[in-house]
Amino acid sequence: MPTKRCPKCLSETYIRTILYGMPMEQPDPAIYTLGGCVIFDDMPKYECIECGWKGSRSELRKASRAQ
Repeated sequence: MPTKRCPKCLSETYIRTILYGMPMEQPDPAIYTLGGCVIFDDMPKYECIECGWKGSRSELRKASRAQ
């Protein structure tokens, strides 16, 4: 996948994968953000820690191709 770019603020450095559930160890904050332990099928996969946007892989692809 090309560089992940936030569709809202266009940041390339603040996109994190949202990790759901109860991790055994503290995840690397440069890669992950915690999403809680309640999980549904339509939960967002990514979050921008700069502006708070949350969304899917397809939304990231659209933003990355637009630039």
